[in-house]
This record gives sequence, structure tokens and C-alpha cells, in this order.
Amino acid sequence: MMEPITKARLTELRPGIIADQGMPLGLPYATLCMTALPYREHPLQRPWLRQYAVSTMTIEPGYLSTLQTSHSSRHQPCGIPFGARARILLLYFQREILRSGQREVERNDSFRQWLQALGISAGGKTYRAFRQQEIRIFTCRLSFTFQGERSMGAFNEIIVEGGVSALRADSDRFDYETIIVGQSFFDSVQNHPVPVADEAIRSLAREPFALDLYCWLAAHLHRLDGPVTFAWPALHNYFGVAYAQPRHFRMRFLAALKSAVDNYPRAAIQVDDTAGVTLYPSPPPR
Repeated sequence: MMEPITKARLTELRPGIIADQGMPLGLPYATLCMTALPYREHPLQRPWLRQYAVSTMTIEPGYLSTLQTSHSSRHQPCGIPFGARARILLLYFQREILRSGQREVERNDSFRQWLQALGISAGGKTYRAFRQQEIRIFTCRLSFTFQGERSMGAFNEIIVEGGVSALRADSDRFDYETIIVGQSFFDSVQNHPVPVADEAIRSLAREPFALDLYCWLAAHLHRLDGPVTFAWPALHNYFGVAYAQPRHFRMRFLAALKSAVDNYPRAAIQVDDTAGVTLYPSPPPR
């Protein structure tokens, strides 16, 4: 980014900035949305900050306003999406986009049926927890800032652009029937879909770190022409935001990587205590 950042230059730089996390290979925007989320609940009104090689990504929590009476409304913070359930929802969005080719993701009972097919509880407390994550995804905003030698740039992204909800017949709760994903998310899924197996989602449904690593491998391995090594500092910078000590991160990373590879047995990788993790061309997950 040697030249001043103009509007035209920003349009040109934007895809690369999203993909560049200081790693040998960038991630598509839709995959970045998923793997950049916190693993545990974050303070309700505080943004989630990720520092990458050439940019900073901030996920800002949104607010939801609901009409209480004809003269009053309720305005409440929703928080940052987190954990395995938020990631499963984004994988569902990808699944439906690839199935229909449309930005509109039909919810109705299809998500509940998919959860049941995965062997994941789809009722009661669990479903309410998924709905909470869906609202957080619906309302949050992503901001990217970056700096050149003589200028700075910034732009905003979203995961969900809008949606329509309806009052459920069996309760006084509104549930989304249709969600319209943002254009960047849609384009990313269409152009760079991540092949995932339902069996892996089922197995990793309680392990968000391992689910991230599974999707990271699934995004890259089938596209490689040769081996690519990810150094430990780069892995720590991207995946280890919750671990201040590299030693603690490495222990947790290796445990999560084992779970990911157990669910992706055709993944060809090599772990070196000094160099890092090397990925080799591999078939996509089945």
C-alpha cells in the first residue's frame, strides 16, 4: 500500500485486506467471519478486536429494538456471537446459499430439521441458545481499518443484511423465517465455498476451536499445489487471541488440531516443534 488510498484504490484493496491475516494463505470472508469469533461469551457491549498483519478487524455488538406497546419500545444490546453454536449457524447459512444460490436463507423449520439430522438437540434451551446467537449475528457489524504510508482506510462489513420474523404459533416469541445475508458473505460462499462434512459438524459441535481448525484445513488443503508452512507465531497471532502464553496456546492448538484431523482423516499435515504446521495438498472432506 505505497500509494495514497483513494476510493478506487480502496475497492481494489478490500478483498486482499479481508483475506490477509499475516498467514501464508488468506481466508475467504465467510470463513474469516466464523473463525474470528470469540470462543466464550464476551462482555455484552464491548467490541471484539482482532489485529492482523496489515489491518485491524473489530466486531461491534449490535442492538435490537422491539415494540412493547403502541407508545414504547425496548432497546437492548445483543452482544458478540461466540462459541460453537454461532459457527454452526454460519455453516448453515453456507449450506443454504450453496443449495439455493440465493442470498435469502429460508429458516422456518429447516434449521431445526438439520440440527436433528446432525444429532444436535433442536428444542427447548438448546434452540433458544441458537436463537440468541442468530440475533447476535444478525445485529453485529465488522469494521476493518488499515494504514498505508501516507493515508489510512476503513470500511464496514456485515454478515446479515436483513430478515423477516414471525410470531410462533406455540409461543409469544418471534423467530426469523427468512434471513438475507450480506453481499460480501454471499459472494464469498459462492466463490470460495468451504467443503465440510455433516459428520464432522456433529462430532465437533461442542469444540469451537477444533471446528475452526477443521474449517481452516477444509478451506485450504484441496486448493494447494504444494506444501505450505504456517509458523507458530503466525498461528498464535490468528488462533491464539485467548492465550497470552505461546506455550499454553500450543498445547491447546495441538489438542484441537487432533480433534479436527480425526474428523478429516484425509488431511495431510505435519507438525514440527520448531517450524510450525505444514499443510500438504489433500482431497476435500467427504
